[in-house]
Amino acid sequence: MAEKKHTPLQSNDHTPIEEVSFSGLVYKNNKGENAVEFLIEGVHCAACIQKIETLFSHDPDIKKARLNFSQRKLSLTWHGEIKRVDEFVHRIKKSGYGVQAFARDVFEQSHKKESRFLLFSLGVAGFAAGNVMLLSVGLWITTAESMGQNMRELLHWISALIAVPAICVAGRPFFYSAYNALKHGRTNMDVPISVALIITSCVSLYEMAAGGEHVYFDSCIMLLFLLLIGRYLDFMAKRAADRSAIDLMETVDNVSMLVNEDGSVTQIVTKDINVGMVLRILSGQTLPTDSILITKRASLDTKLLTGESVPKTYHALQNVHAGMVNVGGPIDIRVEKTPQNSILKDIMELVEQAKQSKSFFMRLADRISSLYTPIIHVLALAVFFVWLFVFGLIWQEAMMIAVTVLIITCPCALALAVTIVNMLASNKLLKDHVIIRSSDALEKLGTIDTVVFDKTGTLTKGFSRLTGGYDVDSLKLAASLASYSQHPYSKAIVNAYGGEALFQLDEVEEQAGLGLIGYYKGKEVRLGSYEWVHGSKPVSDIDHTSTVYLKSEQSSKPIAFTFKDGLKDDAFETIKTFKNAGLDVHLLSGDKSRVLEGLAQELEIETYLSEKDPKEKFEYIQTLQRKGHAVLMVGDGLNDVAAMALADVSMAPSSAFNMAGKQADLIVIGERLMPMYEAYKQSLKAKSLIKQNIALALLYNIVAIPFAMMGMVTPLIAALSMSASSLIVILNSFRIKKWIF
Repeated sequence: MAEKKHTPLQSNDHTPIEEVSFSGLVYKNNKGENAVEFLIEGVHCAACIQKIETLFSHDPDIKKARLNFSQRKLSLTWHGEIKRVDEFVHRIKKSGYGVQAFARDVFEQSHKKESRFLLFSLGVAGFAAGNVMLLSVGLWITTAESMGQNMRELLHWISALIAVPAICVAGRPFFYSAYNALKHGRTNMDVPISVALIITSCVSLYEMAAGGEHVYFDSCIMLLFLLLIGRYLDFMAKRAADRSAIDLMETVDNVSMLVNEDGSVTQIVTKDINVGMVLRILSGQTLPTDSILITKRASLDTKLLTGESVPKTYHALQNVHAGMVNVGGPIDIRVEKTPQNSILKDIMELVEQAKQSKSFFMRLADRISSLYTPIIHVLALAVFFVWLFVFGLIWQEAMMIAVTVLIITCPCALALAVTIVNMLASNKLLKDHVIIRSSDALEKLGTIDTVVFDKTGTLTKGFSRLTGGYDVDSLKLAASLASYSQHPYSKAIVNAYGGEALFQLDEVEEQAGLGLIGYYKGKEVRLGSYEWVHGSKPVSDIDHTSTVYLKSEQSSKPIAFTFKDGLKDDAFETIKTFKNAGLDVHLLSGDKSRVLEGLAQELEIETYLSEKDPKEKFEYIQTLQRKGHAVLMVGDGLNDVAAMALADVSMAPSSAFNMAGKQADLIVIGERLMPMYEAYKQSLKAKSLIKQNIALALLYNIVAIPFAMMGMVTPLIAALSMSASSLIVILNSFRIKKWIF
């Protein structure tokens, strides 16, 4: 972006902002709000997230301020002037964090840069640690008398020449972070680590200059080496946990092909696509945004959006969506929405929202971690004075015990305990075509004992299927008339016929609420409701709501076409699996009693209620909760929204990218229902692992800190223990990918 001069803005504290404007990055989201995404530099722990999000928590114009830990992406939405974005940037920079525009390539470059930086630091520390430890072996296996004072001092000096420069170079990941935090009046987990490294090095240099017998260069450089191993493993774990969201972003190419008015084709950056543009999609390319198909026919792989493995055929003027892959010849599409407002973008935002929201366990871990730095510094200082003045230990040894206390405590494990599990669970479910909208949903899903299903569009496919009772000629005539209508029953008749050579009809007219009328060979043909076709009211004990009738001169009496909304393929299996898991399954619908009774019997659901309006559905969920049940509500339609909002947790199929879908805590992509049970099972695993991780982290600190305070642990053992505790929590979290023990 080219630099441009602009009038300085004023932030809330009247600090002038003199920098390149970020206004060009702002876009409008689906709600008409201003939105922007930044890549934040210098984010290392949960305290950083809390600090940055708090900067915007009291601004009444801010609607959302969420920082994705793994991607370091800050998403802001607000009402008001676009130019306020520069004020927001100033707030972040004033707190000591770097800010730049978020883009996939920028994120990847930042990740590679940080990865190289950590690996370089790790390599330097490892090289230095190996050499210093070789020298230390000579010091450990002999006494000062047998080695000689001059030889011992020489080995100390050589160790210092290797270790001190290595600590200065390899310790930068911790030193930079700690300095930046302290400079802006805050602390983080790297402050005590940096203090421990610096104090240990200074004490060793003092001892060496004074001719002392003991120095700690070996412990210091090995401590740094182990800490860097832990930092790099933490970095890679976050990367692996966020891989699904990254894969989702990478489905859309950065460059698209724009078809100009004269028919020529030019390349355009995908983010510059606007509504009304015509794009050409080649075979194998992914649609960049939601559009209307212009080409007569297209074969598209919809697996990302629907979970279906078989490509679907689309026809001209049908809606197609971002994330679909063209598996046929080149096609042209007309843009309906910008990439920033596409369904794929909605999915990505829902995934990120789940990772950024905080469950009870996450808030608990954040609270404990935030208290760590001040408490542990006070504790280390108290230990130093107690050993110095109460027990009369020399100051060097008292200092090393205090340093050990700083090193051995591990808030990192606690901070990772919940975050890594939630990320891995969300991404694993995303691969199974389940989107979690909030981390609370995963937590609450593990507590349910009752599942309440809606019928239409949830357990059933939501579209009509012709069930039989007609001859071929009548079907052909009905399909000829039905081809002029977009009514679901008309489409079902045309699909059931499947042929192309339909009769030629004249003067076809569709009458709303009644049916279709036309003329075949000069004779009137009608397709519609019982009363309209028969000319009399239906018999009261016959359900004609799912039947249409064909009346023509070719038949002596009207032909009935009966429809059925078929069950989803795995509906019975899913219901049975939920029941086998010990959950009560209820069926709640607005359909007629006779229809629902047959469905309930087919699915072996004992508890079912028919002809319920939205208010009655709401009251039914309320009644279950008053009886002490934790309820999962699964619904699809607008009439389910109130009940879904009241339920402890809610799910909606992917067809519900409407109010029900927005209301749901989890969204299931595709026609299969079994992912709903998989999500429930995954929630139980996640809940168990989170409890285990928190217990492991707390148990480690409860056991390790007293040993360090009593002087029973060396700094080297402390570093090894701290790194091991983080590694154990990370490895335990990754068990969610394969529940093996």
